[in-house]
Amino acid sequence: MSKSKRTTFVLSMIAVVLVCAITVVGTLAYLNDKTGELKNTFTIGKVDITLEESVLKDDGTLTNNHEIDSDKGYTPEGGTKVFGNKYKIVPDNTYPKDPQVSVQPGSEASWVFVKVEVSEKAAAVIDVAALKTQITTTYGWTELEAGVYYKQAAAVAEDAAALPLQVFASFTVKADASNAQLAALVAEGADEFIKISAYAVQKANSLDTAAKAWAAANPTSGN
Repeated sequence: MSKSKRTTFVLSMIAVVLVCAITVVGTLAYLNDKTGELKNTFTIGKVDITLEESVLKDDGTLTNNHEIDSDKGYTPEGGTKVFGNKYKIVPDNTYPKDPQVSVQPGSEASWVFVKVEVSEKAAAVIDVAALKTQITTTYGWTELEAGVYYKQAAAVAEDAAALPLQVFASFTVKADASNAQLAALVAEGADEFIKISAYAVQKANSLDTAAKAWAAANPTSGN
């Protein structure tokens, strides 16, 4: 299928504090949890995390300033407040996207986790293997179990800058993604097809391994 015949889809993506979800409601979008309907953070102990991303410029590059805060949004000069970027996507293209978990000042040493969940329909369109390589190889997250990655974060002093932990830098739409597959995502409606959740757990003697910390942080464990 030639590029001239490929359908262009608008992808609207918003970084959120705890849960990043790309959904399809006519367009594809990262949901922003500014209404409080979803929990913004899963933290245990004295630790605080946020998630931000950079503004996508008209030339298709990022500002690299991570000025879009998931809770506060971003208001460009003379513009309207936004909570993320919009992309026009076609197959066989890579798009810049730089979600970053930030451990905030005053946080104690902690285990930081990201959980990346990809639906079957999304996996047919997004290059998941390339995304995983970015997370583990480029940005140094360690995979604990399928879809769950962690880092150890040092304590951050009250008067220090936040500690940035970038998750990935871009996403790629597969070359063989068809119009039918992209349309299937649109037809999926409001169902989440990529969800990124972030968790932080203060280090303690009883939580001396990533597995123990994850068991404490994971909501399914009852904690």
